[in-house]
Amino acid sequence: METDPYSLSALEGIVIPDSVGVFPLAPGWWFVIAIASIWLAYGLIACWIRYRQNAYRREGVRLIRKLETASSFEVGLRGVDEVLKRVAMVSYSREKVASLWGTDWADFLRASVREFRFSDSVVANLASSNYQKIPDDFGHEEYVATLQAASAWIREHDRDDDAC
Repeated sequence: METDPYSLSALEGIVIPDSVGVFPLAPGWWFVIAIASIWLAYGLIACWIRYRQNAYRREGVRLIRKLETASSFEVGLRGVDEVLKRVAMVSYSREKVASLWGTDWADFLRASVREFRFSDSVVANLASSNYQKIPDDFGHEEYVATLQAASAWIREHDRDDDAC
């Protein structure tokens, strides 16, 4: 007796093909990986360069923090003025900054940052702190505000690209 070719009992199991492997990758994927690697390397190098370029800012803020324990407000204000001048000479050329003092120095500080946080009395005291005694009404709150404004200026001032 011959079996019926259309009978279900004559069916054999389904042959499942091998699964598609991940490797080797198609050339398009190698291109995507190469572009992504280059982009990642560029981003890391750019971050490292920016970090290195802002080292003077971190050092300036550290020096300002040290002035919180200054022996007097006069010594502290002179220190703030010195740190701001040193930071400005790094960021801008020495020729632009070294000769500035008094109102010219205050105008430079005001012009080199988007948001100027020094009060007018602090600017006046800062501009004359190396040459005159500070007023008696200059108190601890004003000194702390001066330190905060100086730290903000150091962190936020515009950088002169021609300086370095």
